[in-house]
Amino acid sequence: MAVPDPTAEFVAFHRPEAFDGLELLTAHYYDHEFSPHVHEGYCIALIEQGAERFYYRGTEHHAPAGTIALVNPDEVHTGSRADEDGWSYRVFYADPGLVQTVCQAMGSWQGGTPYFPEAIIRDPELIVPLRGLHYALSHEVSALERESRWYEVISQLLQRHAQGHRTVRQPAAERGAVRQVRDVLRERFADTPSLSELASQVGLSPWHLNRVFREQMGLPPHAYVTQVRLARAKTLLRGPLPMAELAAVLGFADQAHLGRQFKRAFGVTPGQYRQAA
Repeated sequence: MAVPDPTAEFVAFHRPEAFDGLELLTAHYYDHEFSPHVHEGYCIALIEQGAERFYYRGTEHHAPAGTIALVNPDEVHTGSRADEDGWSYRVFYADPGLVQTVCQAMGSWQGGTPYFPEAIIRDPELIVPLRGLHYALSHEVSALERESRWYEVISQLLQRHAQGHRTVRQPAAERGAVRQVRDVLRERFADTPSLSELASQVGLSPWHLNRVFREQMGLPPHAYVTQVRLARAKTLLRGPLPMAELAAVLGFADQAHLGRQFKRAFGVTPGQYRQAA
């Protein structure tokens, strides 16, 4: 993906047919900086030119061209250039269920839910197959080729670099409280309860809840709600609801607020996403 002017940003978003739960991004970024955000699914990014810098799991990572950056579902991360010419990449945003289906089809798979322990991998043998898969899914090729490439390439990625569940070292009561609050926030994202109300529901102090929620989810409750709203925005943007109404339904202050948050998190505007969807 040649970029004659490294300061000229380019974004192309695509949702392939017959692959519900999969989104594709082809982009070159220079000035854009992704704010701390999460994805409900896996983020698999093939760095093609330049280098990306991103903060993930308490560490700043540097992903140069020829590497693959991997982010697990619901894990907070950022993104910005780590090279004077920015960075170009091809990204797969894959729903956990879609990846789990590949695992179930692999007779040799011994893990549970796929988990990638490394944020950046260097696997030259996977570069060309990943690029070919991204191209096939975003262009007019047969369904047979798309599915064949998908199962072949993703199974290789899983076999080489994925593990099962990560252990979370928190008391069971705290884990349960965080899950309960998370579920409430997912249901009441447009009109959220106060921290005190949430804490009272789960029998913790507001301070304690805020701390353990951040530790387990990677974001404090109020920031997590923004991510839930943005995830719901993706769904609503596939429908006909006017942008201003959509923003109000989601609990954003206005359409401009939605636009800023969406672009910071996903690198494309709501309008660009709607057009692709």
